Amino acid sequence: MNRLAITTVALGMLVAGCSGGAGSLLGGSSAPKQTTTEAQLTANAADPKTRAVQVAWNVSRAAKCNFNLDNATLKTSYLNYETQQGMTPDQLPALEKAYEFARIETASRIAKQEGEYCTSKRVTETRTDLGRYLAGDFAARAMAAEKTVPEAGLFDAFDTGVKPPSKTSEDALKPKE
Repeated sequence: MNRLAITTVALGMLVAGCSGGAGSLLGGSSAPKQTTTEAQLTANAADPKTRAVQVAWNVSRAAKCNFNLDNATLKTSYLNYETQQGMTPDQLPALEKAYEFARIETASRIAKQEGEYCTSKRVTETRTDLGRYLAGDFAARAMAAEKTVPEAGLFDAFDTGVKPPSKTSEDALKPKE
């Protein structure tokens, strides 16, 4: 083959790979793959740190929406639950730290949100989860990711959700008057 033919074939493969993902380049399906599978959701639900984050998240939601809840008692019940699940006393401090970090971080993010936070959907979800917690069931709820990441773009994997600054770099470097 001459050089032009090889270049054309390589370019064609590159375009095919970009339009359908790596699977189509290697002969696989070009259908978009799911971002979260049922197996991943089940695995995440069984993870102690996932449970800690969900409990802390719901405690922060409950505080924001004025639920009558004793945080200390719920946290103690949750840590006892994890002990019953096989968590050793050496592992509990790290889990408690993850719980407190998630609770504080979630409360901070909720406080910064504009508009009505306590929608009827959120209140219902929080009430349901707190009811389970108060009954001693701290199993994590399998939740699908709300944000889906498109596969088509070359730089989509680098989308952090952070918006660029409102000022240009020249404006940012100017001294304030």
